[in-house]
Amino acid sequence: MSTRLVGNYIEDNRKEALKTLAQDFWVKSRDRCLLLWANRHDRQKSLRFFSFVVAVCLTLFALISIVNYGSDDGDRMTSFDEISITMTTRITQKTSMDAKGALSPREWNRSDAIDSLVENSESTKNQPLKGSLFCFVLTSDKHHARVPGVNETWLPRCDHGRFFTNSHIIFDQKRQDSIPYSTVFAGIEDRYENLFFKTIYALHYIYSHISKDFDWYFKADDDTYVVVENLRDFLSTVDPNQPFYAGFRMKPELEKGYNSGGAGYVLSRETLRRFETFLYRNQTLCPDDEFEDLGLGRCLANLGIFPVDSRNEKFQQRFNGYHYNDIFGGWITNKWIYDPQITGMHSIGSDLISLHHVSPNEMRIFDRLLYTVRPSTRFLNFGRKMPDPTILIPKYIHKETNQQTKVQI
Repeated sequence: MSTRLVGNYIEDNRKEALKTLAQDFWVKSRDRCLLLWANRHDRQKSLRFFSFVVAVCLTLFALISIVNYGSDDGDRMTSFDEISITMTTRITQKTSMDAKGALSPREWNRSDAIDSLVENSESTKNQPLKGSLFCFVLTSDKHHARVPGVNETWLPRCDHGRFFTNSHIIFDQKRQDSIPYSTVFAGIEDRYENLFFKTIYALHYIYSHISKDFDWYFKADDDTYVVVENLRDFLSTVDPNQPFYAGFRMKPELEKGYNSGGAGYVLSRETLRRFETFLYRNQTLCPDDEFEDLGLGRCLANLGIFPVDSRNEKFQQRFNGYHYNDIFGGWITNKWIYDPQITGMHSIGSDLISLHHVSPNEMRIFDRLLYTVRPSTRFLNFGRKMPDPTILIPKYIHKETNQQTKVQI
């Protein structure tokens, strides 16, 4: 909200509103203090935060003193119309339903309505609450037809796999009983502009209501196909207790890029912890955004967490945010891609992790080809051999890659 006078802000219920205002100050001062502690290794940055924290805390104590002083004797309470404290802060959280009956997602953690809105399917109760890989897929009632394709192929290969949606997923009884889902988006209007809210609330819900004891948390869309074994292999040499954020890097808006939502991205346990601790309730460090992937990338960047180079040693993308026809045909706009994209036959490596814009039947076909079809070993040496992919990569890709910091996986 824009700058307001306290006298205008608390016109109707002055005393209660001032208490709420004091609580808002407490939340902000607490977040800043935590951030100060998290960045203790950066002394210059810490000093910049220090003056802000002191100012907020002093203001908080002053407001609480006013409330407590007035609570002893109503006649002693200073007229709020005479108090002119100008604030420049974002008070965007709502404490009641809006006209359409939807709560502001960031306010859900303060609302008793959360427990009544979220329902879990029976199959979620049989899944482990700790392990290596937690996979969650965002969907909605408009796209529930895509759910079986994901559930019949790659999702069960995660230690814990679950759909997050806005309503019950209804199919025939046998298929429906096998689908693990939670209606965590039941109170959020199903619009593209709300995808950012859905994503940050999903991360918050996982951490606070499901489990914070997995090593890795992988987010995907309902039209993303994933080779889970390759994902596990990619993560096998990385420490989940360190910040880590990997996927298909995009480059508009952010200098160090962000990961595409459609290709799927993976967060380490430590990254999720820092998101919940420092970002979820802090709209200064994690401002609202109409784009889910860009918005989350900006939030994490404000904590110094940036997407790593997830390509393999042949510069092939492990995560892919475009349709495979566009990748093979080279019909991709380079201005959106952080790392140069190899196209044609050698665009897909043997360690591929994800493809985007995949239909349910395509998922079933890919899965059948990957896990069932086996070429006969008797004739593997016949026919002409394909050249090494790196021979076909333009030299400028090698040059540009060498100038980047490539994380050793």
